[in-house]
Amino acid sequence: MDPSRSIVDHLGRDERIRLDQSMTVARTIRLAAIVIAVSTALTSCGGGPVGRSARPKNSSVPTSTTSPPTTTTSMVPSTIPACTASQLNGQYRGSQGAAGNLVSSFWIANSAASPCALRSSVTVELLDSAGHTRTMSHAIDSPILLSAMGIIPPLGQNPAQGQMLASLIIGWPTVPNAVEALGGTGVQCPQPLLQAHMARITFDDAEPLIVENLTNSGPPPSGSIPPICGSDVYVWEISSLTAPEPP
Repeated sequence: MDPSRSIVDHLGRDERIRLDQSMTVARTIRLAAIVIAVSTALTSCGGGPVGRSARPKNSSVPTSTTSPPTTTTSMVPSTIPACTASQLNGQYRGSQGAAGNLVSSFWIANSAASPCALRSSVTVELLDSAGHTRTMSHAIDSPILLSAMGIIPPLGQNPAQGQMLASLIIGWPTVPNAVEALGGTGVQCPQPLLQAHMARITFDDAEPLIVENLTNSGPPPSGSIPPICGSDVYVWEISSLTAPEPP
């Protein structure tokens, strides 16, 4: 039983409203701290703002000499057609540990001669060499416009001015946190780890976009996508990605 519930029950209506507002602000501040930490890490390898409450994890944050790309929300005309897998390109941009989680970034571009939009939902499947999978889905609250002839820049670089890509962030707990959630202790996962070697990204239940290379050989954080312990995987965010405003 929550010991604070008996106290809340004796509060008046106005006091309850103020208490709810204070708790909401406190939760927002805690979440913002996580978002800032992970966003700082991922923007250097091509990510957007992310967050997930968990045990803090000390990790070195790589630095970048360029301004991070900007994630935006914009109105998309209904006349813009939905993107199809055949016109999309995807790239794994790297992973970073923060706040007890591992978060991985993908960028998506439209290679067709006309713009298109990502609507409705996104589903991500991570597959290992034996065909085992971890699947996660996320609703797309607002359509995401992808500009025509989009090009994913080299690792460590921002999108070209005027281009609109998509940033997809997925995540899962670190192995120690996953072990604890599964009722164990230490760093030995009680289940076989899943080491993904391919990602299938599906929008609006259409054909999947296949990303086969899940290794970042560019600027830090480099290396392969981290292994997964357990099945707690999630899409944190998918958003529009543009070049930073010129100074």
